[in-house]
Amino acid sequence: MRYPIVFVFLCGIVTIGCSVSKSKVPNTELVFQNKASFVVETVQFQPWISDINGNDSGYHIYITISENKNQVTLSRIYFKGFIAKIQVGKTGYFASIQTSSTDEADLIMSENQNDEYGNIPIQLPNNQFNFGENTCVITYIENGEVKYFEYPNMIKKEL
Repeated sequence: MRYPIVFVFLCGIVTIGCSVSKSKVPNTELVFQNKASFVVETVQFQPWISDINGNDSGYHIYITISENKNQVTLSRIYFKGFIAKIQVGKTGYFASIQTSSTDEADLIMSENQNDEYGNIPIQLPNNQFNFGENTCVITYIENGEVKYFEYPNMIKKEL
């Protein structure tokens, strides 16, 4: 007679505990800002190809900001599935993305997992922000919070 009561009581506690823990799961979906707190004048990208190392290629990206009242810090740019750190230059912001490389890394392949410790993981494109030919996503930090801004009007500069 006691066992059914204890069983029902334990089931109730487990059910309540599960529903409470589900409500505490944070929403990890990215939220894009409709309007950034800075004004982007232009974002230009220029494809490049290197003759020095063979078939190295990528993009140089130039960002011109005309107004930055809240002094936000531009962090990263996502473009065509690749990511790069945004740096401050003399005339604005810039980033360089390397899309291919001929550098062949020496990989150690072994049955012993510890022998492979020094291998460098292969960098694959991040398709999370791959929106098309002239669109990029700029991440920036404002008041300690990372925010995302989609910029759809990039201008292609010729070589």
